[in-house]
Amino acid sequence: VFAVNAHDIWAVGQQAPQNNPNNWEPLIVHWNGRRWQTFTAENLGVNFSSLTGISGVGPNDLWAVGKRTGGGTFAEHYNGITWRIIPTPPAGNQGLYGITALSTSNVWAVGPMGTNAIEHWNGWQWKTYDSPTPQTPGALLGIDSDGPCDIWAVGRENPQQAILENWNGRQWTLYASPFLRGKNPVLNG
Repeated sequence: VFAVNAHDIWAVGQQAPQNNPNNWEPLIVHWNGRRWQTFTAENLGVNFSSLTGISGVGPNDLWAVGKRTGGGTFAEHYNGITWRIIPTPPAGNQGLYGITALSTSNVWAVGPMGTNAIEHWNGWQWKTYDSPTPQTPGALLGIDSDGPCDIWAVGRENPQQAILENWNGRQWTLYASPFLRGKNPVLNG
């Protein structure tokens, strides 16, 4: 969910047509202060796609990220009129889960661990960053910021460890998790 203000709220997810319950497609809904309405996401041309995160800079600059059939990431951008797909680098086979937008040229998204776990939009294209977390199964699931030099990403690492990472404007740093092993801690956002 992302709120521009009390009369401009967006949420994303997935939906399936009643006549084809195995054909999931992205779902985008908008609250205008009086009622919810559905917006059409650009068609990916695949049998399954889902939006998992949304953020924005203002009413005419919104971003949503997700996953699609066979694995793979995608991002959609809203310019105040329509949503359109912006190609993203591959990030494993699970998609992107979280996104935070600081400005038109400073957007961050996170996904599964390994190569390209963190992606950054610089106003022209997406650039990938490797997570400082060791290359183990797991994922970064949520991301938010207090400015361009203080961005936090959270998630889980196997075996049974929560992840906390910080961008200081120059690099990503892994912070020791204060949560006990053996209790399967996961930070989603």
